[in-house]
Amino acid sequence: NLNNLNYKILSKQLNLDGHPSYLSKNSFITDTYPNKFSRYQRLLLSINNNITNIAKVYSPRIYNGEFRCDLHPRLNKSKNLVSIDTPFFSGRMMVIFKINK
Repeated sequence: NLNNLNYKILSKQLNLDGHPSYLSKNSFITDTYPNKFSRYQRLLLSINNNITNIAKVYSPRIYNGEFRCDLHPRLNKSKNLVSIDTPFFSGRMMVIFKINK
């Protein structure tokens, strides 16, 4: 809540910052930043605080700091498709996933 700066921990499994998009009152999709060592970032689905790993994406070292490529999950109006930005050695690409809620 930005008005009073109160927050609620939705899941102890989600202990990293990301870019959440809400599917419903009890479900959302989010991403993680690239792991500093393995360079993998994840796309996660949370339904009633049950976390499912939808995708694991490798982020080459050339995408670092201000030039990193966050997944930034975005939903379509029906909330059954999610698109993400994905980093590759030769550039970036958008990938679309179907969500089974």
